[in-house]
Formats: sequence, C-alpha cells, structure tokens
Amino acid sequence: LVTLLGILILYGNRDVMLANYFASGDDHTFQLSFSADAVGQTAPIVSVELNRDHLRDPNFWFIILGFPTCLGLILPLLNFCLRRLSLWLNDIENHRTEAEHRSYFIIKVFAF
Repeated sequence: LVTLLGILILYGNRDVMLANYFASGDDHTFQLSFSADAVGQTAPIVSVELNRDHLRDPNFWFIILGFPTCLGLILPLLNFCLRRLSLWLNDIENHRTEAEHRSYFIIKVFAF
C-alpha cells in the first residue's frame, strides 16, 4: 500500500512539473517541488510543440527520464528489503515443518 502510494505521488509530481514546464513558455523555468498534494491536482498540458530547445534542455530530460529511472531503481531495492523482512519474520515464528515454513513465507511475500 505504501509502495503504491509512493508511485502515485512520484508520477503525480512528474505530471505537475511537466505541465508547469510547458506552461512556462520560452524561459522554461524549472522548480523541483515534491509533495503529496500533487496527487489530486489536475494540470493539463494543453498544447506542446516539442522543438530542439526542449531536446537540449537538461531539465526536460530530468522530468521525462529522471522519475521513471528513480522508480526503476527504488522498486527492486524495496522488493529486496521486504523479502528479507518476510524471511526474518518467518524464521522468528519457528514453524514445525518445512512445508508450513514455505507456506507462511509465501503468504508474507504476497502481503508485502
């Protein structure tokens, strides 16, 4: 649940920043603002003319590629940590049989 909320906040912020970037006109001011308030905001991108200036601007590429890259790096790390936590919690429970141990480990992995 926390992971899904984090993904929603991350992409909500990306969409708001992208809309602000294109709405800024030719000056392409960029402000990195990250908050949970961006989830409910609607900032539509009305019209976009992608030109060479956009493709040369590092802020544009940070918005477009930075957030998905961050998410792509964080999710496997989070998966590893939660799997280790599941294994640790399962080992603490001291199940009687190996089959019971595996069954409860699978339940914990799917729960996280």
